[in-house]
Amino acid sequence: LSGQGGLSHVNNKAFEDVRRLMLNKGFILNVTAGLPLRSAAAASWLKNNVHVYYRESPDTLVEDNA
Repeated sequence: LSGQGGLSHVNNKAFEDVRRLMLNKGFILNVTAGLPLRSAAAASWLKNNVHVYYRESPDTLVEDNA
């Protein structure tokens, strides 16, 4: 979550920012695939923040130095 404090957080971006970044890399959010993961999660932050994406097309692979 944007502005979230804490130690060693990898991503402090808002969900819509992440979704847009993933879309720009060729990944589409799959809401249905994420439901069982969120339902099974014990930690509240996982229940709210686990999302599944799939590659729109193999041709959308963008290689970088990340």
